[in-house]
Amino acid sequence: MSSVSSIDTTAIDSPENEVTELFRGFYAAPKIKMEPNHLEAWVKIKERLQNTLQNTYRPKPGMDSTMSLEFMMAGQSQESMQPAVILVCCSDAHRKQLKKILRAQTWIAEYGYPCLVVVDPLRAL
Repeated sequence: MSSVSSIDTTAIDSPENEVTELFRGFYAAPKIKMEPNHLEAWVKIKERLQNTLQNTYRPKPGMDSTMSLEFMMAGQSQESMQPAVILVCCSDAHRKQLKKILRAQTWIAEYGYPCLVVVDPLRAL
């Protein structure tokens, strides 16, 4: 996936349903509530992914290594959103490394959630 070049935020009905275009053709809605079973799965995914990243993520020296793990509704259209795991990082170099690490985590696919890495949109400003 590519980094963010512009952000298009569109409110749909209310602030809880605010949808943001993370990059061309991919949308996220962090405030839309999810079913409890998705949130329970997220707790397990997040814990395992944090442990994996502690042991495998090696940021380049001197670069901001800040990253966050997010779980929100996302998809290629506002109508097709589903729960998704999103790693937000600070640079394209780190994004490439994190994508490689995620591809090796075949266990994530067992949950059926899309998983992607994006560069923090504020870094593009």
